[in-house]
Formats: sequence, C-alpha cells, structure tokens
Amino acid sequence: MRVLVVGAGAIGGYFGGRLLVAGCDVTFLVRPRRAAELARTGLVIRSKFGDIDLSAPPMVTADTLREPFDIVLLSCKAYDLDDAMAAFAPAVGPQTVILPLLNGIRHLDALEARFGANHVLGGQCQISAVLDPNGQIVHLSDSHSLSFGERDGLRSARVEAVAAGDVGEVGVHRDWGRDHLPDARDRRRYCGSRRRRPRHGSLGRMRRDRRPRRFSA
Repeated sequence: MRVLVVGAGAIGGYFGGRLLVAGCDVTFLVRPRRAAELARTGLVIRSKFGDIDLSAPPMVTADTLREPFDIVLLSCKAYDLDDAMAAFAPAVGPQTVILPLLNGIRHLDALEARFGANHVLGGQCQISAVLDPNGQIVHLSDSHSLSFGERDGLRSARVEAVAAGDVGEVGVHRDWGRDHLPDARDRRRYCGSRRRRPRHGSLGRMRRDRRPRRFSA
C-alpha cells in the first residue's frame, strides 16, 4: 500500500518514520519550509523505542502532488484542516482511505463532507511527542499506540487489509475494532489525543470505563 502522511511534525513524522523503517511505501506531504528542513537535516526521531535517522525521507509538496494513494494518514492540527484537505485532495482516489489522527471529532464531519463517508476511517493515537528547536522529533512518553477502524465499529475487508499491511507494520502497539473508535451514535465517548496522555488514566482503563469523558485539545 502507498501511504501519504500529511505533515511531518511530531505525530506524522513519528508514525511515518516508523512506517518507513518497517519498509513501507511512505511519502510525506509537507510545506516548503519543512521540506527544506528535512532536505537539510533528514527526519530524526529520538525515542526510548529506538532512534531513527533518515537522511532523505520521501516527500512531496502540495503543488507537485498528482497521484492517488491507498492511505492518507492525516496528522495536521485541527485549525489547519481546511488547508490540509485542499492540499491532499489529489491523493484521494476511488479506493483511498483517510485515517485521521486529530484531537476531537469535528474533523470527521468535515472530512465526510469533502470526500464522502466511505473514505473516512476512525482513528486515534496515544503518544506524547514534540519537535525540538532543531526540527527533531522527541518522543516523551512510554506509549506510542495507534487505533483505527470503521466508524460503525464493524470489521471490514479494508480495515483488515490496513491492519495486515503497512499500518499494521508500524512497530507500535495498535488495535482496531469497536472499543477504540468514534461511535456515531454516542460521540461523547470518543477522543483523539495526539500529544497528551489521557487525563483519567491509561488507555486500558479507558476501555473498561464506558462513562462519557471530555478532553481538552
């Protein structure tokens, strides 16, 4: 599968870098400034789970993006969503799935409105990571988990394919299924924490406790 990672910041850069090390076909969609930085320094990740130094990560800018990808891994900030959708739109073909890793749930409606519900999976990650002043990604937490699946909680052939393929080879804890995804019938139960640990305990504890919870962005 061909994976387009939208953004090469703390989150996109981390998971995209793990995919590249696993031998996956990954390209980063970045702004010109970040492209120049990556061309100069490479993609650098510092993590207790293993450091990564990629001297020439595959990347593309919006003005040169022409072909569809199988998976779009969306890791932009919520306030950049409109610009990000416009930038990666050429990468969305008839069979493309979009896997968003943003805070909250409002982005799901925006993605559906722009690309159609059939293209949008539910997704979240649990990780604490930052970009340091040199543009290196510093992983701060003891976790780096990724969850994804259909928004109705049912298994599907495409989710099984993603899980068995590139995203399943990311080298982090990952899961898919009803317990880890936004439920369209009760959206209060979903959060997509990108840079912080859950305020109310571990992911395992969250899975056992079904009470509605709210998290700040």
